[in-house]
Amino acid sequence: MAIYMNNNVVVVLGATTISDHVSSVTLNREVDAVEITAMSDTDHVFLGGLKSDSVSIEFFNDHAASSVNSIVEGAIGTYLNLKLIPAGSTVSTSNPSYTMSCFIGSWQPISGDSQSVATASVTWPVKALTKSTSA
Repeated sequence: MAIYMNNNVVVVLGATTISDHVSSVTLNREVDAVEITAMSDTDHVFLGGLKSDSVSIEFFNDHAASSVNSIVEGAIGTYLNLKLIPAGSTVSTSNPSYTMSCFIGSWQPISGDSQSVATASVTWPVKALTKSTSA
């Protein structure tokens, strides 16, 4: 896959594809840097520690049954599966899927002013993040 527009990301929350209710998504992969510098080292030396991955999503909110609000609000305080595919639904070596379990610790069922679209912005910590190149 070459350079691509980010306007075809597939977002599956739980078992529901909600790409049409997402305006932006960012998957953050992070690992703690644990310092293991010895007395004889001339530079700081690090070892990868615990993962601290997260996902940030900007939703267009929708209170209809089986839509964004009902899926998320029903999962507050628990984990919910999320799958992201960068460029359409066909998973391949050049278009991998990222599957994870998100801790739903926050949600804004109502957000915005009188002149704006109803949105919700979240950043959720994730665990069990896997990358797959086959369906």
